[in-house]
Amino acid sequence: MLVIPNILNEEEILGVTEFLEGAKFIDGKLTAGELIRHRKHNLQLHQDSEGINFLSQLMLEALKKNILFQSWVMPLRYSDFIFARYTEGMKYGCHVDSSYVISDQPMRRDISATLFLSDPDTYEGGELSIQGDTEMHKFKPAAGSLVVYPTQALHEVCEITSGTRLVSVFWAQSVIQDPLIRRTLFDLEVASSNLAAKSPDSPEVLLLQKSSANLKRYFASI
Repeated sequence: MLVIPNILNEEEILGVTEFLEGAKFIDGKLTAGELIRHRKHNLQLHQDSEGINFLSQLMLEALKKNILFQSWVMPLRYSDFIFARYTEGMKYGCHVDSSYVISDQPMRRDISATLFLSDPDTYEGGELSIQGDTEMHKFKPAAGSLVVYPTQALHEVCEITSGTRLVSVFWAQSVIQDPLIRRTLFDLEVASSNLAAKSPDSPEVLLLQKSSANLKRYFASI
């Protein structure tokens, strides 16, 4: 699990939220699987809404520019971006996301991601709760922050008791399917970057970069 701040800046967040205020939302149950439909209580932006392509492109460009996201996820492809609204009494009960999608562009879901669009002071409740190894971890970060986590994790959205919670949710298929290998490669990249900041031309930096590149080459599913 990782929280990445400032995926969108204040101006971009304002533009997205102003658009969503007047947009057409539908019952989120319409896009939920049969087994979890009764647990889903939210609204989602209609995928045919005018302007959704612009919003999706904005999201995609922001993710491509974010080095931390790219290093942690190593994305191969993305799902559609879903924009959801939660108002008082709404929640999404504990569930696990679908492992893959069969469509014109089938993809395996390795990483789940929630971009928070509302200032946390403007609503009560609505935490994203994710099952860790021994406990549930709750997230309610600043607007513009992205929470990414393995798709196999149980998670839920706690009930909204007041205000409105706006988020964008999406999934990514990683070049590296194995989460342990993916985390190890991320650790190597962090170590390499930290060492390069102190001694950019050291042989140790080159060795770490070489090892990381070769491991990616060996484990990549492309």
